[in-house]
Amino acid sequence: MYEVTCYHKSLGMFRGLSSFRRFLSSDRIVRSPLPDAQIPLATVHDFVYRHFDRYGDRTAIVDALTGQSYTYAQLGATTDRFASSLRRRGFNKGDALCIFLPNVPDYPIVYFGTTKAGGVATTANPTYTSRELAYQLRDSKSKFLVTLPAFADVAKAAANEAGTVEETIVVDTLTPGHVPSNTIGLSEFLNTDPVAATWPSTGAANLKEDVATLPYSSGTTGLPKGVMLSHYNLVANVSQLVADRRLLQVTETDRVCMSLLPFFHIYGMIVTLARGLQQGSTLVTLPKFEPDPFLKAIQDHRVTMLPIVPPLALFLAKHPDVCNYNFSNVVDIMIGAAPLSGDVTTTLYERLGTECVRQAYGLTETSPLTHFCLRDRTRTGSVGFSVPNTETKVIGTETGEALGALEAGEICVRGPQVMLGYLNNPEATARTIDADGWLHTGDIGYHDKDEFLYVTDRLKELIKVKGFQVAPAELEGLLLTHSDIVDAAVIGVPHKIAGEAPRAFVVRRSGSTIGKSDVSEFVATSSAPHKHLAGGVEFVDAIPKSASGKILRRYLRDRKD
Repeated sequence: MYEVTCYHKSLGMFRGLSSFRRFLSSDRIVRSPLPDAQIPLATVHDFVYRHFDRYGDRTAIVDALTGQSYTYAQLGATTDRFASSLRRRGFNKGDALCIFLPNVPDYPIVYFGTTKAGGVATTANPTYTSRELAYQLRDSKSKFLVTLPAFADVAKAAANEAGTVEETIVVDTLTPGHVPSNTIGLSEFLNTDPVAATWPSTGAANLKEDVATLPYSSGTTGLPKGVMLSHYNLVANVSQLVADRRLLQVTETDRVCMSLLPFFHIYGMIVTLARGLQQGSTLVTLPKFEPDPFLKAIQDHRVTMLPIVPPLALFLAKHPDVCNYNFSNVVDIMIGAAPLSGDVTTTLYERLGTECVRQAYGLTETSPLTHFCLRDRTRTGSVGFSVPNTETKVIGTETGEALGALEAGEICVRGPQVMLGYLNNPEATARTIDADGWLHTGDIGYHDKDEFLYVTDRLKELIKVKGFQVAPAELEGLLLTHSDIVDAAVIGVPHKIAGEAPRAFVVRRSGSTIGKSDVSEFVATSSAPHKHLAGGVEFVDAIPKSASGKILRRYLRDRKD
């Protein structure tokens, strides 16, 4: 592990002035230290399934609770049948199918079967209400909807409201015969023989333009937006992630991957599901997070790769029950989807004894990963380097000009994984991707002199205190170092003198007697005056977060004082 020794406004004098000057005089577009990856022209299903014959009877995916599983051979054959059934029921190239499922072993059958049939897989959060689901069904014009018996009532209500769904399919592999009215069971749906022709043999393929998947952005600003990702986008990102052994290439000794991250979210969909299957991993699924089943699954299935989000990292770093389980097989912990303080990463190293704990960075709009710490080159608090075939620059939030090392601004990225655009929203697309192909992430960060990227906050979430910018994530990271604080979030609130001031929402450790003044004093003794909690402290039972682990600050702003 390396330590940052260069200049930053909050860190003091730069060590090595000549190196700093070399950076300033160089090209301010930062590229990957790794060679470009070869990106094949293939559909995402053909690319992911290309070695299934070789993997054969190896377990591809298994449910940690029920033991339901598919071998690679079974997965390939059943995916073909699903695609064939869709085609026979009038599902055509470009049609959308909505997947309203938690992580279950049948998920890849539905997802890749949809793309194999030439369709668009749009993935929905299974905790959605019927109103939320109906919006996505209507916006995506989904013709088919796939869900579980437990979610059938919500699914049917949403389908009725949306008015686009022709057929609702219920995954009944664990509950044969339990199929709600006005739906069809997956078992019956798959009962198709012989196999009908599937795409692209039934129509011309434009891999760089044909949409393969349509995940929806989190909607932290305005309504959720459909993110159009092509076959080429997805194949490119998986290719980038497996281009080098220091990224996510799998060996025989590290191929058991925990798959708790939801497949409906781009992180779980591509980094875990698509990348894992393409590399011959065994994916261990759980439909939702519960402490003991999660820890038991890691131990009993001898999990070697553990992709997680910051809330899970906090759990592993602080929860007392973690010490009761065996983590000796875990060799790689990957943390993504939201910023995480370096202190939590260090605690994971020390507590779990894992060889590699590293952060990654990306967006739904970039399929998702643009940055990753290499297995042999990590740096505390950093999300690492640009992945192959990817360019990065940091621009001034006021000037739009490219900045040098250690100057914070908006992160912009360019590469083959950048989305086609937002569905039915050319204005939002034009605001996000400029004429030169740069995607403006809305995230604030900076490169150090060695080109490691640090993500400090969201552009719209910076707090302006007397003209100074305060990053909520910085204060959240500080608060989490306190032994009596298990989670925290910071927002800006109006202040008569300063304009805005930071307010902290804090989840206390069970049994703790820490008070609001203690929290304020802790921050005051560790930060500059403009970062003090002049907006106050509130104790809460939990911090509201999205499925990917991002803090939902809008809910905190809407709270009544």
